[in-house]
Amino acid sequence: MVGCPSANSFDSELWPGEGIPHFATKNNHLILYEQPSRTSRILSKQPVKKGGEIPYSETRFRTIHPGIVTTTTSGHLFGRPLGTTSYLSIEQYYAPEPVWQDLPYKANESFEYLQDRAEGTCFIRWKGMIVEIESCPWLGLSQAMDFDLLEEPVTEWWVRVTDDNNQPLGWLLIEEESVKFLPRTL
Repeated sequence: MVGCPSANSFDSELWPGEGIPHFATKNNHLILYEQPSRTSRILSKQPVKKGGEIPYSETRFRTIHPGIVTTTTSGHLFGRPLGTTSYLSIEQYYAPEPVWQDLPYKANESFEYLQDRAEGTCFIRWKGMIVEIESCPWLGLSQAMDFDLLEEPVTEWWVRVTDDNNQPLGWLLIEEESVKFLPRTL
């Protein structure tokens, strides 16, 4: 069910795509939650100027339900193992320890497809380990026939909204109904 985290949920402090995201309001209020979860308590309907940019200090990209990918042939993926975790911080992601390596697989194996990252990379859960894959071949033309994408992941994107003094007000779910996506910056 959408909105109910599964035992296989995964959260990262990273956002999908390239560049720093910016958002503007489509309404005259924002519904802010205590935590980045639909099941969390609603803190307020924060009044805002419609069309105004939304300031935020943190982001959470949440996998509520992982996708499933199966392999049709043997081969290898190129990735970097990031540990057996359900939460990936910015510090963990940018730590120098994880080494990019070939990860061999056999035909008829399956793994969880968790999140798209940026520049064609993505996160998967493979043999219990979170792995960033350099290029997600089931999404592109190269090697796409070596994989069957059985199910897409269900994700949510949250930002921690701040006031003019950068003090946190609550978590906002990024939805097209209430948020306009502005051009990204570097």
